[in-house]
Amino acid sequence: TSQLPDTDWKLTIADALPQLGKLLTACGVAMVHEGEVLASCNSVPPASSICALIAHSEQPLQTDIVTLESLEELNLAGVDTWRELVGALLIALIAEQPLYLIFFRQEVAREVTWGGNPEKKEVHYGSFGPRLAPRASFEAYKETVSGRCTPWDRHDVTVALEIRLELFRLSENQMQLFQQRQQSLLISELNHRVRNILTLIRSIARQTGESATSITAYTQLLEQRISALATAHDFVSGHELEWPAVKRLLTIELQPYLADTVPRVTLSGPDVGFKASFVPSFVLVLHELASNAAKYGA
Repeated sequence: TSQLPDTDWKLTIADALPQLGKLLTACGVAMVHEGEVLASCNSVPPASSICALIAHSEQPLQTDIVTLESLEELNLAGVDTWRELVGALLIALIAEQPLYLIFFRQEVAREVTWGGNPEKKEVHYGSFGPRLAPRASFEAYKETVSGRCTPWDRHDVTVALEIRLELFRLSENQMQLFQQRQQSLLISELNHRVRNILTLIRSIARQTGESATSITAYTQLLEQRISALATAHDFVSGHELEWPAVKRLLTIELQPYLADTVPRVTLSGPDVGFKASFVPSFVLVLHELASNAAKYGA
C-alpha cells in the first residue's frame, strides 16, 4: 500500500519495496517519514507499532543500520501487537529529514548447542571438597530458542548499506531534478514578466510622445508614469499579495491630494482587491486620471 502522490520522488522507493524485501529475505517492508507510514508491502505490523519502533530507535540513533532479533524484548509502550513478526532491520536514509525503511522477519525456532546444561550440575564430594563431574555437567546440551528471527548477519548488513547508498543517490538525483525544474519555471516566469514590463514601458513612452509638446514635458511625463509603474511593482512585490487592496493602491497614488490641509479626495467603499498582474495597468490609469484632474479639473 502507498499514500504517496504520483509526483513524489519517494514513490520510486515505494514501488521497489517488494524487490528490496527479497534482497534481505524479509517478510515485509515499511517506509516511514515524519512519523507516518508512507508505504508498505507484504506482512508488516500495525502503523502504531511501526511508529513506536522508529521513535525508540531515534533515542538516540547511533548508526544508519539497526538490527533487532526480538521486538518483544524492547517492551515498547503503546505497542499492542507485532502480529507474527519478531525481528526488524532499520535503515535511515536521510539524516536531516529521516526517512526509514524497516524490514521485518517472522519467528524461526532453532536449536542451539551448548557445552553442557547450565541447569544440570553433578557435584561429587571427596577428600578435597565438592567437585563438578565433567562427564555429566559438560555433555553437549541442545536448547530450542523461540521468539526470535533468523539473525541478521554480516551479509545482511552489507546489503542494507548498499541499499541505503543507492536510495540516497536516487533521492539526491530526484531532488536535483526537482530543483532544476523549479529553477526553469522561475526563469520562465521572470522572462515573461520582464517582457510584459518592457512592453508596457514602450507603450508608455509612445503615448507620452504623442501628448507631450516639448522635450521637457516629455521627460517630465515619462518620469512620472514610470515612477507610478515602479510604485505599483514595489507594492505588489513588497507585500507579496495575490490580491492587493484597491483602497491601499488609491491611498498611495493619491497621497499628495489626501495630504492637503483640505483634502481634495475622499475614499470610501468596501474592501476589494485586484489580481496582482492587473495592478500596474490600474495604477497607470489611476495616475493619468489624477494628473488630468489636478491640471484641468475633475
